[in-house]
Amino acid sequence: MTMTIKLMTEQDLPRVAELLQANAASQNGGLLGEFPLEKVREMFTTSLSVVIAEQNDTIVGVVFSFPWNTNKLPPLVAYINQTFPDIVKNNWLYGPICIDQTFRGGTTLKSLFNGICAQNSGKAIAFINSDNARSLRAHEKLGMTAVAECTFDDTDYIIVSS
Repeated sequence: MTMTIKLMTEQDLPRVAELLQANAASQNGGLLGEFPLEKVREMFTTSLSVVIAEQNDTIVGVVFSFPWNTNKLPPLVAYINQTFPDIVKNNWLYGPICIDQTFRGGTTLKSLFNGICAQNSGKAIAFINSDNARSLRAHEKLGMTAVAECTFDDTDYIIVSS
């Protein structure tokens, strides 16, 4: 089966929201927060770009990019923006990224990463919970490196850059 990497459209919103919510904290997933349809719609409209991976009309992966200067992002992002201005300057926020569990460990992450990087200029900057060793390793394989660490709401994060 062929996987297609493409820009998300408004018609994709329900399926993207479903994928994100299935991997939300309340579902024992690794994503920060919850993802009801209206939140995902707002994320889509305030993003720089969103790339999806689709196979057999099923969205199996999604990645967002955002400007650092929007006020629609979570408090953690505002904290990073204020604390590390030299890191975020002229760069863009990478994430969230979510891949259906059955497609993890293959080429989907790299394909989504390449797709979103092609849509933006500057470096991709992301934050990863320091307890999420699997995500840290996966992003290391993409060539992202740790550039800073921070603690927010009693959780330690590693900031990575492409």
